[in-house]
Amino acid sequence: MKDILLNAFVSLVVAVAVVFGHDFIKVQDSGTPIAVVNYDVVAGRATLDSPEKAEAGYEQLRASANKLAAAGFVVIDSRALTAYPPDLEVPSPVQEEEKTSRAKDE
Repeated sequence: MKDILLNAFVSLVVAVAVVFGHDFIKVQDSGTPIAVVNYDVVAGRATLDSPEKAEAGYEQLRASANKLAAAGFVVIDSRALTAYPPDLEVPSPVQEEEKTSRAKDE
């Protein structure tokens, strides 16, 4: 009887240690955050008569990439990737302008 109680007590202590130890030693679940910068969107929308607008778009994307890198993200150029989920892409200033112009039209 004494062995059974001792075994139950040790099992309880180990179970509690496992539950609380898992929370204490918990590893980051998500890993390194990643962002994808798509310069082709700006290049595709750039017209020959407005290179200043294209350069401003590139500068805004570079500034966004630098902010994300400072926040701990790994920022990757989309031309180096075969495929990626669209939610990883950093919104380009061209896409933002199109959204606001569509909203104004409606």
